Amino acid sequence: MEEHIERLERLKGLLREVLILLPEFEDGQKAKQLDDLFQDICKLVFTDDYYLHLCNEGIFNQLAELFKAKSPNAKIYGERLAKLSLRRNFVQQVNEFFFSVLNNEFSVEEVCYRLSVLTKTDKSVLLKLKASNY
Repeated sequence: MEEHIERLERLKGLLREVLILLPEFEDGQKAKQLDDLFQDICKLVFTDDYYLHLCNEGIFNQLAELFKAKSPNAKIYGERLAKLSLRRNFVQQVNEFFFSVLNNEFSVEEVCYRLSVLTKTDKSVLLKLKASNY
C-alpha cells in the first residue's frame, strides 16, 4: 500500500510539472524537459499496468491533456492506451453515479440508470429505491 501511495504522489508531482511546462512546449520551447517528464510518467503509469489501479479522475484528465500534446508510441503502448481509456471511462462513470446518489437533484430513475451503466441491475432496484423514499 505504501508503495502505491508513493507512486501516486510521484505521478501527481510529475503531472503538476507537465501542466506548468505545457504552454511553453506548445510554443516550441521546453521540449527536452517535457520529453523527460513524459518518459517518467509513461514508465510510472504503464509499468505493472499501474493505470489499472488508479481511481482519480483528475489524474486521468491530466494524462489525457499530456497525451494530446505528446502521444505515447502506439506500437509500444497501443493495447495499454486502450485499457487506460476504458479505465478512465469507468472511473468517470463511478464518480457520476456517486454524485447522483449524493445530489438530491437527480431522480431515482437517473440514479438507477447510472448504476446500470456500472453493473447489471434488476428491475426491482428502481422499485425498491422508490419504496424506500430515496
